[in-house]
Amino acid sequence: MQAAKKPVTFYLGEEVAMLKLQDLKAEAQSSWETLNLLDGTELTAEAFQVVMRKFGDLRHRSTWERICIQLEALWLLKGLENCDLIRTLAAPDTPIAQAYPAELLDAVLAHPSGLAQVKNGLQQLYSDPLTESDRICAMQFLKRISGYETIDLDLPEISLQAA
Repeated sequence: MQAAKKPVTFYLGEEVAMLKLQDLKAEAQSSWETLNLLDGTELTAEAFQVVMRKFGDLRHRSTWERICIQLEALWLLKGLENCDLIRTLAAPDTPIAQAYPAELLDAVLAHPSGLAQVKNGLQQLYSDPLTESDRICAMQFLKRISGYETIDLDLPEISLQAA
């Protein structure tokens, strides 16, 4: 009898082990606590449960996946500079970002400030790079989301000021 294989997902051709439900719950708790510490909100188990229930039935894995993706997106948008947001999306370094890269990008872009932050981060990395790796990072991100092997773009300056 063969041993059961662990479910895997693939990110840029590399195997990434699918997170267990227990891991998803731990990631959700950690992300929620971090976001609330940023906002100065009191951390209680009751408050955590109330917020998590808003995502759906907590008995389902898909609910915990959705929770983790949304919380990770919020952390990226609130906790990182725009250029670091692009770096993280281009080369995910957290379990959630590695396991759900497309869903995470969708969640970031669905946020009201997401598109503006992505545009600004790309502009910073591409037009005003601190190092050559910054421009390469911007190009890798653009390749990933476009599906093209070569990209020749002149990214315009972006203003985030309200009209």
